[in-house]
Amino acid sequence: ISEFIGLVDGLASMEDRDEGGGFFGKATRAHDGKLDRLQKLMNQVRRIVAEKTASMRGTAVLGYREYIDLEGASEKLCVRGFGTAVKFRSGVVPENHTAPAGMGGTAW
Repeated sequence: ISEFIGLVDGLASMEDRDEGGGFFGKATRAHDGKLDRLQKLMNQVRRIVAEKTASMRGTAVLGYREYIDLEGASEKLCVRGFGTAVKFRSGVVPENHTAPAGMGGTAW
């Protein structure tokens, strides 16, 4: 690591609408839909963090954490993510380098 840049964070939220209940088939589809929406929110937060890191000329995020909350009365599903942006020396890639698809090579 050649430089510790600092904290980067991201936040995304959406209404947590309940689409089912009653019969098992409807409940399962509603649950699957909720998981799909949650996965999209998590991907959105990761992309926000990766873009912030890249804009600060960082090459990786260390100690990345995500938290999922259901906000009280508003019933919003919120995903918060944060980590420490760092810059690796040129030509050095960590041994366990992995990057989610579409993240432009940012290590997680």
